[in-house]
Amino acid sequence: MSISVKTKRAYLMTTIVAIIAIAGMSIVLLYHVALDETRARLVETVQSQARLIGAVARYNQAHATSDDSVFEATITPVRDAYKHFVWFGKSGEFVLARQDGDDVIFLLNHRHNDLNPIKLSSLDNSYAEPMRRALQGQSGTVMALDYRGMSVLAAFEPVPELSLGIVAKMDMAEVRAPYMKAGLIVVLLSIGLIFIAARLFNTVTRTLIQSVAESEGRFRTLVEHAADAFFLHDLDGHIIDVNRRACESLGYARDELLKLSIPDIDIQFPQEKFRMLMEKARAGDLQSVEGLHKRKDGSTFPVEVSTSCIVLDGETRMFAMARDITARKQADALVYKLSRAMEQAGTSLLITDREGTIEYVNPAFTRITGFSAEEAIGQTPRLLKSGNQDATFYESMWNTLSAGDIWNGKVIDKRKDGRLIPVMLNIAPIINDDGLITHFVGSHSDISELENMEHQFYQAQKMEAIGTLVGGIAHDFNNILAGLTGNLYLAKAGAKELPDLFQKLTTIEELSFRAADLIKQLLTFARKGTVSMKPLPLAAFVKEVIKFIRATVPENIDMQMDICSDSLTVRGDATQLQQVVMNLINNACDAVEGSGQPRMMIRLEPFATDAAFMADHAYFKPGRYAHLLVEDNGSGIPEYLLEHLFEPFFTTKEPGKGTGLGLAMVFGAIKTHQGFIEVESSAGKGALFHVYLPLLDAGSESALTLQKRETVKGHGETILLVDDEPHVLEIGKEVLQTLGYQVLEATNGLEAIDMFTANQEQISLIITDLVMPILGGEKAVARIREIRPEMKVIFVSGYDMA
Repeated sequence: MSISVKTKRAYLMTTIVAIIAIAGMSIVLLYHVALDETRARLVETVQSQARLIGAVARYNQAHATSDDSVFEATITPVRDAYKHFVWFGKSGEFVLARQDGDDVIFLLNHRHNDLNPIKLSSLDNSYAEPMRRALQGQSGTVMALDYRGMSVLAAFEPVPELSLGIVAKMDMAEVRAPYMKAGLIVVLLSIGLIFIAARLFNTVTRTLIQSVAESEGRFRTLVEHAADAFFLHDLDGHIIDVNRRACESLGYARDELLKLSIPDIDIQFPQEKFRMLMEKARAGDLQSVEGLHKRKDGSTFPVEVSTSCIVLDGETRMFAMARDITARKQADALVYKLSRAMEQAGTSLLITDREGTIEYVNPAFTRITGFSAEEAIGQTPRLLKSGNQDATFYESMWNTLSAGDIWNGKVIDKRKDGRLIPVMLNIAPIINDDGLITHFVGSHSDISELENMEHQFYQAQKMEAIGTLVGGIAHDFNNILAGLTGNLYLAKAGAKELPDLFQKLTTIEELSFRAADLIKQLLTFARKGTVSMKPLPLAAFVKEVIKFIRATVPENIDMQMDICSDSLTVRGDATQLQQVVMNLINNACDAVEGSGQPRMMIRLEPFATDAAFMADHAYFKPGRYAHLLVEDNGSGIPEYLLEHLFEPFFTTKEPGKGTGLGLAMVFGAIKTHQGFIEVESSAGKGALFHVYLPLLDAGSESALTLQKRETVKGHGETILLVDDEPHVLEIGKEVLQTLGYQVLEATNGLEAIDMFTANQEQISLIITDLVMPILGGEKAVARIREIRPEMKVIFVSGYDMA
């Protein structure tokens, strides 16, 4: 049975109604489903974008230097991405804003009508309800009015890291439109629109997710290859993540480090101190600290740690970058050491720029030049210019320095007080990595004392050389004089009946003895004369010498004496010291000759060195001295002659009034007594001689008596005479024989031993020279006394063998 048309129609109508009903219900159902899907899609969009922006912000916060730089570093890439954003639907829009007081500031260009970012004047405005909720820290969806006053379906989410709000929205009109049409076409169009929207959502979401993944990958790559060690740890210090540099610097494998905590690797921060550190970090009061990391092998190294607090997956974490500062610490220590060395150096140091402007001077500079740092800095070294160096000198110096070479030399500088000082100057260019001269560093030392010591050394060398020469020729002169005086003695003995001849021989003899005295003075200067050093009370001795010589001093000279009551015992040779006092007094008498009111003063006093004295007399030995002063008001001595004053045969007296040996003998005698002599004088202002003789702590005083020598005649006693000079041997034998002695001869020590061995019972005395070939007199006597210990001996020589 066929179905009727009505039935068919009914079926058709029913079908159509059903279809319409189904379509309507489908439309309604689909509308609600689509509404829920749209809402979910918008929620997912804002949440993913909020997480993405938050992650970027946290990363930038860990590496930025200020909040403004964090904000700009985060927003700039978002704006760039927004330009290429593929919108969903005709009205879909992604909005980003921040709150400024009561105002809402939109940060992205608006999609509709090419609007620029706008500002709502009040959060209480009924427009932009979704954004106001987001800025208030809320999240969710709402159907409300947007900034245009249009009804929209919107999802909103806050970005707490930057205090931003994110809104993804779509006009409700666009949501409803597909379902307002009837029939299947509306459904299909709605389905197609939903499908297209879904594809668009999926495309945008996929792009954003891929972008986040790429960003995270780049971040991980940067951290992994960073030059500094990276640590991610919780607030208890447990290490969550590290980079390759952290493993290398500490010597641990990655899995080993992840089992440790920060206090395990940083001995600077034990658990309690680390906890306090984390409290500061959470409060935002911590940016960087210095620590001391301990490697796996136990060694340590200093680090500078930069930290920041971040939130990951809802958990608070610490992001830390640790930099090894060993090299910096060593450089700082070296700089400090060099700085202290320059400040405490005894040598003057100054640094100038390339044009010569002084930038630094050390305290020694002030001590040597008298100029303070404030007075010197900003000036040039011409501050010290003395005028003793000409332009050619400075031109040569500058050419050397400009070539990058070091200049050394002696210059004369002028101190602040105007005094000229000799200095040893060293200037070196400071050259940078490009080979360019940027500064100059100069050092100079005051060599005044060194020059004084050099002068004294050269003077001592000269005097020593003269002494050696004098000592050498004096021996030969003594031998000649011995023969001469011996022959004169014999000649006088045979000429007693011839008065005229006897007188002439006596005159020759006197001249010979004067020559012998001259030789004695030379030997005293050369410190080669025979001396007898005994304890001597100098005060009593000087009084006796002055008493002895006073009669020879002209009556017009006011001779004053100030001798202390202390005995002032010294170890000395009475003969030499008598010559010293007499020569100084005679020298003063000659100096005051012609003076209107001639005067001299002899003073003797005890003296003890102190620190101030030793600072100016470095060649002295510290201790107690007898200080003899002889002062006159005579003509004085020009300064340029002072250094020659003690040289043999040097004299300022008229010809015939002096041999030039008096002060030379004084000098030699004082040196023999381990003493010192100084003179203060200038032309026309008199002279003051200072003699310093070391005092004995204890000693006996002996009276000085002048004894007259008498000839001792013999009664047939036998004398062994030993000398290598034939004429001395000959005349000695003849003189001794005329005196009543028998004489045996020997020309060297070995002959003397043989002669003594053969005649030891007859020999009463041995007279022997000291210096002879084959065997000297001293060794010969030593062997003779092995045979006869009590044998008496007289040593004769032109040398001092003491």
